[in-house]
Amino acid sequence: MKRLRTWACTALLALGATACGSGDAGGGQSAAVESGKPAKVVVGLLSVAAVAPVYLGDDKGFFEKEGLDVEFRPVQGGAEAVPMLMSNEIQFTFGNAISMAYAQLQGINMQFVTEGAQGGTNAKDATSGIVVSKKSGIKSAEDLAGKTFGVNQLKALGEITIRTALDKRGVDTSKIKFVEIDFPEMNAALANGSIDAAFSTEPFMSQALAAGNRNVMDAISETAPHLSLSGYFTSKQYAEQNPDVVKRFQRAMNRSLDYAASHEDEVRAVIPQHTKVPPKVAEMMKLPHWTSELNVDSIRLLISQGRKYGLFKKDIDVDAMLGSAS
Repeated sequence: MKRLRTWACTALLALGATACGSGDAGGGQSAAVESGKPAKVVVGLLSVAAVAPVYLGDDKGFFEKEGLDVEFRPVQGGAEAVPMLMSNEIQFTFGNAISMAYAQLQGINMQFVTEGAQGGTNAKDATSGIVVSKKSGIKSAEDLAGKTFGVNQLKALGEITIRTALDKRGVDTSKIKFVEIDFPEMNAALANGSIDAAFSTEPFMSQALAAGNRNVMDAISETAPHLSLSGYFTSKQYAEQNPDVVKRFQRAMNRSLDYAASHEDEVRAVIPQHTKVPPKVAEMMKLPHWTSELNVDSIRLLISQGRKYGLFKKDIDVDAMLGSAS
């Protein structure tokens, strides 16, 4: 929670500074088109395979056709992206509902613009899983009671979905523990025994299974089929001041998502160009489920479960988060 408090405070400071500032479309409050020129927007992106549709859509000219001049900027996560949104350094970013909920608790209002990526419907078509060492005595989800899980971030998606999925199976979750470990380090943590199970995702899950480790369940699909893992969002302030630009970005992004869903070969080709995923891994890894249909019910479920498990100390206004994207 210390990390979350830190970025939230930084973002609030940025919000205060923004209230007194002005500038052009890339650094001020308005991206309105002048004299027929395209609107310049900057999009914050993580270096993950799930963002492939936005690059593909740019290559196909979907954003240009909507009168948008897009620039992509790397971000490491909500801790970096939210202050950049509030200072209007970027106008849109890739992130998730949990980060948006924490921001709202700090008085920072974000809005979904479109879907980002969704989970599978079962363990076979999922891009995530709960992986245990090949030497582990854990054979099923029921054996996970009281175990230590590696998750990429504490008090976030991993914890919510693991608790939810195990509760559904009647597994006692009162004594399970969570340790924060970056995804690339999960397999090593399994090997050295510092965790009993890893909340893993692609491409690291495929690497783990290739080494003989086992996937005992997919907590994400068991929480909800096609659960909304991420999305593209903006600040409420920007959305209110630039509704036309937001609508155009939404249309271009939705077209990009649907195109990616039906052009797998092109997706696998574009992933190594913009992420650290090697071409050979990109050819073999499972891909997220992409669609322009925002899974609103799964977002509401995530927030509700987060409240149930004590991650959020107050109720979250999900309707405000969804904005016009619902």
